[in-house]
Amino acid sequence: MITSIALINGHSITKSAALKLIAVFVAGKVGRGISQVLIGWMPIAGNIVNASTAVTITASMSWYDHYAFSKQR
Repeated sequence: MITSIALINGHSITKSAALKLIAVFVAGKVGRGISQVLIGWMPIAGNIVNASTAVTITASMSWYDHYAFSKQR
């Protein structure tokens, strides 16, 4: 996803640079893990919270990357 966003904005990115960008969002994965432990055991609410947390992390990562690459034009 990160390399595709870079290409759309006219940039080339190495695998190591993409991994550095992903490292920024590792904290989000930790937060998702915490939400799964706290609320994941609840049948309906747990599924809703887990899905919305995953969507939020993925969307925020892609929007951040798009913003970062578009500022470099």
